[in-house]
Amino acid sequence: NVDNGTYTGQALTVNKQLDIRGQGTGTIVQNTGGTVFTYTAAGSGSSSSSRSYLRSMKVSGSTKGVYAQELVNYLTMDGVTFDGNSSYGIHLNNTSGVMNDWSISNCTFNANGTGYYGSTQSNINGLSITGSTFTNNTSSPVAIYASSTNGGCNNLTITGNTFTNNANSSNNSAALYIEKVSNGLISGNTMT
Repeated sequence: NVDNGTYTGQALTVNKQLDIRGQGTGTIVQNTGGTVFTYTAAGSGSSSSSRSYLRSMKVSGSTKGVYAQELVNYLTMDGVTFDGNSSYGIHLNNTSGVMNDWSISNCTFNANGTGYYGSTQSNINGLSITGSTFTNNTSSPVAIYASSTNGGCNNLTITGNTFTNNANSSNNSAALYIEKVSNGLISGNTMT
């Protein structure tokens, strides 16, 4: 457990299966100009019933909140506030292989560049974004890119989220920008 407080200059590498739990938005973790949590493959959960967790905290004022370049599987982020991260709240950037089973639930994405960003080469099988709020993000709150041969998402669920006052057409962004998906369910979201 992480107590309430503001933790600055934090560049944390998660290289084993952990349940990282704060006390809510009073637990603030920052790394100005850098990434707060970098997950390695060893930071994965071992199965859908034995997951890694990041919960109940505020990740703010950084370049990236959560970053994964290696194959990270069975990760749940629940009740995390991503606030004022200049590039991304969450950034997936694996360039080979497929990540499996990420769950983002009850999170808040406010005033980031992009809330969730899957880069052109990233592949994920099983991405669920539910019950979350996206406000005042300067680019697309959810962006899943793909090249002609790589990238994208299989088994995507985006349900019960609220998108308010995010990127506008002047910067060619949308609430949901998805280039490649198969087996997707997008339902019950509110977008204003």
